[in-house]
Amino acid sequence: MFYPTASHVYRLGLARTKKERINVIIGGSSVLNGTGQAANELWTDKLSELLGPDYRVLNLGFRAAAPGEFGAIGAEMLLDRRRVIFVSIIYPAGVAGQPDGVFFRYFFWDAWYKGLIDRNLPDRAASVAGLDKKRESDPKYFELRRGAWLNAHLFFNDWWNTLVYTKGGTVWNLVTQSDSFSPRIQFEDLEPAAAPLDQRLEAVRQNLAVNPYKGKILKMPLKKDADGEWIPDAKWFGGWSGEMKYIFPNEVLRQRTIVVVHRPHALAFEGMTEDELGCWSALSSLTARVVEENGMRSFDMGFMSEPDDFNDLIHLSGKGGERLAMQLAPDIRKLAKDLGYTEPGAETRSSSSKNKKKK
Repeated sequence: MFYPTASHVYRLGLARTKKERINVIIGGSSVLNGTGQAANELWTDKLSELLGPDYRVLNLGFRAAAPGEFGAIGAEMLLDRRRVIFVSIIYPAGVAGQPDGVFFRYFFWDAWYKGLIDRNLPDRAASVAGLDKKRESDPKYFELRRGAWLNAHLFFNDWWNTLVYTKGGTVWNLVTQSDSFSPRIQFEDLEPAAAPLDQRLEAVRQNLAVNPYKGKILKMPLKKDADGEWIPDAKWFGGWSGEMKYIFPNEVLRQRTIVVVHRPHALAFEGMTEDELGCWSALSSLTARVVEENGMRSFDMGFMSEPDDFNDLIHLSGKGGERLAMQLAPDIRKLAKDLGYTEPGAETRSSSSKNKKKK
């Protein structure tokens, strides 16, 4: 319905953050976006309250976004103007995505051609060169890049999105129907209040009628050794770890990043065998290891084990979001201290970035 451009998000970031504050940018998918939480129970509001007046929290989580997609680009665009801490999320052994994202590749290429992100980073340059070869027979890929290049010079997408957001749309669509021509600025985020706990639990049980976790876990490339330890296939693990650096190619941002390792609803683990539970635990630990080997910090969501922590199989309730905020806030403060953000005069020092052109 509405896809903001990189320029819009960059300007939004500058407007909603402050040079004299420590700015926490939330990225990742719908879990960190707060999907399922009513406006008065959004977890990032609680996080902002816990962190206090020295911090600003900006939620750029996007439904279905990969760990290094959208919000990560938004955080990178602000690196040389703000003291940034970035928070994203990944599933155990989850696919981090492609260098330009998964569902929102337009945003990466918009930022790329506008010079809002550093195109000369070795890992990014190598990964993009690999994409050209990998997708050489995909006309949509090159069409996307040509369109982004043109928009960087003519700004037609920026103009169109501004028009639709502030004045109104010109195209009818099935989703908004009678509101198709209304300005998007008038639309509210109408997240419904959580259903009663018994209804939520019943819905989760129905979703788990075919458990997407049970059984599939043991098909992962891990084997249990004689001592009962789960050992990953070396080639698979090495490739996975290397992929993470392509997804987060900016070393400065990696040093400022906390990646939440997701855990689903406790009901997902009911009926699992001892081996399945052990393999899941190993995958969670390996995910944290991959994150940390690439210079980022991991945050385990394993404490989220109460039935009322979730609205569905993966999304947090208001209560669960509050628990996440309470547990995550100390890690954010520690990272801020380790980065020197809390030292006197830190707000006058650049975070260091090679971004040149700003739109």
